[in-house]
Amino acid sequence: MKRYILCLTIPLLFNLYACSEKSNGNAAKISEKNQDSQVLATSEASSEQNSEPSIRIYDDQASAQAFKNVGLTNITYKDGKFDFIFLNEGMDLGQFDGDPSESMQNPIGHHIEIHVSGVGCKEANYTPIDFTLEDGTYDILALVSTSKNIFLKGPRSQVAARIELKNGKMISANLIPIPLMIANCGAETTFDEEGNGLLDLYFRNITLGISHVIQVKVNGKSFAVNKWKPLLLRNLKKGENVVEVYLRDHAGQLVKRDPLTLIYNKP
Repeated sequence: MKRYILCLTIPLLFNLYACSEKSNGNAAKISEKNQDSQVLATSEASSEQNSEPSIRIYDDQASAQAFKNVGLTNITYKDGKFDFIFLNEGMDLGQFDGDPSESMQNPIGHHIEIHVSGVGCKEANYTPIDFTLEDGTYDILALVSTSKNIFLKGPRSQVAARIELKNGKMISANLIPIPLMIANCGAETTFDEEGNGLLDLYFRNITLGISHVIQVKVNGKSFAVNKWKPLLLRNLKKGENVVEVYLRDHAGQLVKRDPLTLIYNKP
């Protein structure tokens, strides 16, 4: 299956933020098995009782363990296409987690996300990946995601580089640090059958619960999250839901002034 999804991103150089997946209405679904997952977030009062927003973890340990050694390296760009070399692949792009008949499935399967600063984001389950760019300099971040739109979080499951293109060819590429914090490419269109959203984040050199904590605001209601796990956003209202993610240090000070902002439009 050869398929990619084009997403829009906030045009801030190198701070590659979340993209909204345009997928003809095909959004990833979240398994009902995780409805009773451990509560990650804290708020002033219980949100479950009065249908206010709440946050719970989505545990994807099986997939993360199975593909923990998957890595990417050697980014190349030629004729409008990105390509990579896989390290210890152990998986096929397009492969699904578990039984494809389960309720949570993304039609794209295991895939690569490519975030390009100031341009956008694509997901693809094949290589090389079509991504036409004008001549210039770009910051690129590529990551491996599961069929459930959850990042593989191994130390080699991502590659970041600053590339220079001339006459449609890459004439230089230098490795750079990954962005401080990004969200998965299809975050804003990932819902389960009950309208719960899914949010996954990728951090650079951050240990949640020790050196940092994230503050997540859902329609203005604030939660503190101290574990690096995918999040289920529960009790979202129909229509537009504003989700803001702030990164704070151990003293509670903002690491980044501007939040990562996502808009979940619940059907």
